[in-house]
Amino acid sequence: MTPTVFLSGAGLPAWVWDDVRERLAGPTAVASYAKGRASLQHLVEGVVAALPGEPCHLVAHSIGGTVAAGVVALAPDRVAAVTAVSAIVPEPGQSFAGALPRPQRYVMAAMVRLLGTRPPASVLCAQLGAGLPDDVTERVISGFEPESRRLYLDPVPSTPAPQWPADASYLLTSEDAEFPVAQQERYAAVLGARTSTVASGHLPMLSHPGVVAELVSRPAQDR
Repeated sequence: MTPTVFLSGAGLPAWVWDDVRERLAGPTAVASYAKGRASLQHLVEGVVAALPGEPCHLVAHSIGGTVAAGVVALAPDRVAAVTAVSAIVPEPGQSFAGALPRPQRYVMAAMVRLLGTRPPASVLCAQLGAGLPDDVTERVISGFEPESRRLYLDPVPSTPAPQWPADASYLLTSEDAEFPVAQQERYAAVLGARTSTVASGHLPMLSHPGVVAELVSRPAQDR
């Protein structure tokens, strides 16, 4: 069966995917990202080095869409399918911050440069806690690990440009306080992805793990 590799949103601990992974029949893994001052290129090379030997299904959440863009630019033959979950998918030559709408892109870039990549707990709670029990939100926030600034600021390659697989899907989160549906639809268009929608906040893998697992495991022609 096609292995599934999860590319998490910024700072999220690997356990957020546990309820999805236990519903999937094939082998699964959660990619880890280089920290510190790692460039996006270095981070992507580390993810590619850890991919299974056979082509895999990438499931990219939030900033994981930026990582996925780097992976398919560097090693398109290692990716059989992509499922984006409320993911930011930059166009070739754009960064994560640059893919955001104005003025959010400027605010994000300035905050990351000046303050780093760990928002205050109150901000994380507002961004991530919608639809989740308080204890789950607290666990997510307590496990949040800051990422390299360059994950936010480095552009994805334009040469070679990401070559997205034909099997591409995007799960829109309609109750997302972080990214409105119209914004998510623009990222789905970059992927050339088919879309489906879940009434969830930014972390549907926790609020609706069955929906996420069903989409990931659905046959390609039905996704």
